[in-house]
Amino acid sequence: MTTRRFESISGILNRTPAPATAADPDPAADPAQQPEPVLAPQEAGNVTKLHPKPNGRRSAPPANKRDSAAPATHDGGVRRVAFRLDPTLHAGLTTAAASQKTSLGQVVLDAVEAAHHANVLRDLVAAEAASPEPDGLFPRLQTRGTARATVPVEIRLHARAAAVLDTLVDQTQADSRTQLIVAALRHRLK
Repeated sequence: MTTRRFESISGILNRTPAPATAADPDPAADPAQQPEPVLAPQEAGNVTKLHPKPNGRRSAPPANKRDSAAPATHDGGVRRVAFRLDPTLHAGLTTAAASQKTSLGQVVLDAVEAAHHANVLRDLVAAEAASPEPDGLFPRLQTRGTARATVPVEIRLHARAAAVLDTLVDQTQADSRTQLIVAALRHRLK
C-alpha cells in the first residue's frame, strides 16, 4: 500500500544515490564535478539580489578587488564648503561666475587668493569683524540688530584647497571660513 501511495510523486522525491564504489570517482576530490553553490534570494529595496548561502566557510575578498577600491595616488578628494552670504553679495558672486564661465568655488578661491597676494586679507578680515570701541567705562554687549536674510551657498573644493582656507582662517584670526570668504568677496566684487 505504501508503494502505491507514493507512486504519483515518486518523480518529485529525491532519490537516494547508490553507495559509491571504488570504481566511482569521489565528487569531493574533483572540483569540476562539485555542484554549483545554492543561491538564496535576499531583497534589498525593490531589487532582489542573489547571494551564495553561507556554508560555514569564509573567504577573503579577491586581492584585485581590494586593490582597485582605492586609487594608487590618493590626493584627499573633494570637500564641500558651506557658508552664507547676504543676497547682494550672492548676486555678485553668481554674476561673476556666469561672466567668467566658471564655478562659484573658483570665484571664491580667486577672491581669497587676490586679497592674500595684495597683503590685505588680514585687514579685510579685521574690518569685517570690527566692532565699535566702547566709549564708556564698561564694555557693552552688542545688540543683535535686525535680522537679515542670507543665502546659503555650498561649493565643492579640492581637499587641499579647503586645508589652505583653514590655514588662512588661522593666520588672519578670522572667526570662520565664512568670515574670511565674505571679506575677500566684498573686496573683489566691490
